[in-house]
Amino acid sequence: MIRNKKGFTLVELLAVIVVLAIIIIIALPNVINAMNRAKEGSFKIYAKRAISDAQSSYQADELMGNGGGACYTIATIGLGANGKYTGWVDTTGADYKVYITDGTFVIPGLTINQIDALTSVTSGSSAGTVPAGCK
Repeated sequence: MIRNKKGFTLVELLAVIVVLAIIIIIALPNVINAMNRAKEGSFKIYAKRAISDAQSSYQADELMGNGGGACYTIATIGLGANGKYTGWVDTTGADYKVYITDGTFVIPGLTINQIDALTSVTSGSSAGTVPAGCK
């Protein structure tokens, strides 16, 4: 009687599982770091977009004779639709400064050039209190 032995033994299957577990343990920190860097990069891009949109709103208000505001909230310039980001852009100086948070990261009053120079974004959940008179 000839037996046909096709398939894997339990030991072989366990060996494959152990090897896969080791690979996952080694790779997981790198994947998590890459995800965090991507989130920080996205947050920085959003902060720079807030400054750019505030500049446009300020210029439009000035051209329309409405008087540009001293600051613009994220919601006012049309970026707060998803509710994730809160804060404002200070337009009183030559370089506009953004105060923004998404509940995880915070940028506390930086210009576009300063945001570009950031190597990492500060963790935090509050960008501070929106000043009175913000549009």
